[in-house]
Amino acid sequence: MSDGPESGEGPSEPPMWQLRARKVVDEWQYVLLSVFVVIALVGGAGTYQAYADPGTERVEQTVSTWSMTNQYQHSATVQRENPIFPVGTVLQNRSVYYTTIAPVASIEPTVGYRAAQGSLDVELSTELIFRRVSTGEDGGTTVYWEQRRSLASQTVSGLGPGSSASVPITINASQVESRAAAVSQQLGGPGETRIFLVTQMDASGSVDGEPVDLARQYTARLQVSDGFYQITGGAASSESFERTTFVTRPRDPGPLTAIGGPIGLILGLIGLASVAVVGQRMPPAPGELAYLRFASEREDFEEWIHEVRLPESVRDRPRAEAESLSDLVDVAIDTDSAVHVERRGGVDVFLVPHDDLLYVYESPPIPSGRTDSVQADDGGGDQTGEESSPDADPSASMAED
Repeated sequence: MSDGPESGEGPSEPPMWQLRARKVVDEWQYVLLSVFVVIALVGGAGTYQAYADPGTERVEQTVSTWSMTNQYQHSATVQRENPIFPVGTVLQNRSVYYTTIAPVASIEPTVGYRAAQGSLDVELSTELIFRRVSTGEDGGTTVYWEQRRSLASQTVSGLGPGSSASVPITINASQVESRAAAVSQQLGGPGETRIFLVTQMDASGSVDGEPVDLARQYTARLQVSDGFYQITGGAASSESFERTTFVTRPRDPGPLTAIGGPIGLILGLIGLASVAVVGQRMPPAPGELAYLRFASEREDFEEWIHEVRLPESVRDRPRAEAESLSDLVDVAIDTDSAVHVERRGGVDVFLVPHDDLLYVYESPPIPSGRTDSVQADDGGGDQTGEESSPDADPSASMAED
């Protein structure tokens, strides 16, 4: 018996992702609706918080900033003839001074401040300190003895911003070295004798409308060796101060809430509408579900299927119908045969010949739209545009055919 001639091209296969998406929506409709409701609610709450009622917050805000500056300025005047510097030359802020030609150093500890407005009373006092110290393996310092000698003091009243106060002192490096050596020889002890200049600064008054009461110590070190001396550690430096206050301002929602809120709200609403429309008006028809199952099986068994037209003698054999493509592939495996496929009338016919039988499976027809649901909505009536008369003679239609 012949299966009849092959038909022409059937309807085109619909995009599988659309069918799968509609199937997922149909099966998980209520879960998806719940998810999109949550997304819309969270996005709506974020949008409301960001734009309708961001609320307020108390933050600390800097009202003004001012700074206190300090440095040790130093110089030495050349007093003796030498081949490098003329007598009377003033050497300023040098890293090294030479005891043989300029033994007397003029040192000027200086403080000042920068601010919009203010007035400070500043008291400066400088001491020369001899200190016997040693440094342990752990980096700690041990002080064995200390001797202090007051050098000078100065008080400046009503110091304004941008102005400075200083207390000039004069030190003979040779004499200081001799004094340190004499004390060290008398007292002895481990370690070494170090010489420091320490300036105590006390300032009181007001800056930028706020009261100020400061006490600071600034230190420089005097290092005397054979033929030269150094003044280190007194480079210019500053210390900043801020006046702050707490202010109330609208809370900044941040980019996550300001941008993510509206995006979440829009995505949630679009998702709700899409799931509702697809789930209620476009559920997959039974034929579409059957075709999805068939398409999945065909992808799994593609290597077993061959597009070969069998001779009429084989196609006329008695048939055994398989319930599914997977059942037919099982038969092919058990009988060590191949699965042949032919396209007929818009469906794929899969054939497995074995002995005197022809095992057959026909694929579901390719879905071609929402015909089933449309006909169900319309009651399956005639859509040709002409109403059928209940009194029409059926033989007339047959005669026309």
